[in-house]
Amino acid sequence: MKKLKSKEDIDDARIEKFTILANRPKRWFGKANQLMNSADFLEKNDFLSWETEEQKKISEEDILKFYFSDTYQMLRAMALECYMKGALLSHDVELFKNGKLKGAYKNHDLVKYAGELKLKLSDDEIRILKYMRFYIYNGRFPVSSSFDSEDSIPRHPFFPKESKLKGVIWTGPFDEDLLKEIIAKVKNCAKADIAQK
Repeated sequence: MKKLKSKEDIDDARIEKFTILANRPKRWFGKANQLMNSADFLEKNDFLSWETEEQKKISEEDILKFYFSDTYQMLRAMALECYMKGALLSHDVELFKNGKLKGAYKNHDLVKYAGELKLKLSDDEIRILKYMRFYIYNGRFPVSSSFDSEDSIPRHPFFPKESKLKGVIWTGPFDEDLLKEIIAKVKNCAKADIAQK
């Protein structure tokens, strides 16, 4: 008869299995794809994408029921973070150790991750990464965690240089194209077939 393992042995085996699964790049790319698909679905059904006549028919109190912009941007930002972490894993960077996410990766610092991946990014692409980080936090709650956190939002290049205005203004196709370019760069830097290009 086989000797039963102790509870500690079973826990150690479960932690080891979790760590192995958590450090698999394909899992991260798969989750990123799910998040992007969800974001795309919400964007297509967002109030702002409706025909003008349809927009006129909805009451003001119902508008928020169909306004998904912050939410789909948050999902895109989370997807970008998953793509980046998956790419890091494909280069043998260990995100998890002993069943826990390492401290250096317990944040949403997309600019830092881009640096680790040695991505060559323009100033506008870096601005998009900062916007995406903003959306990860502000897509979940109606306000920032503190007034000071607003200081981390970059000045939009369309604001005049002398303006002190800051804010996340998504400039439609221009910023959409930048985000797609960043994602393509991340996928291209991942090893082999990991990114399912």
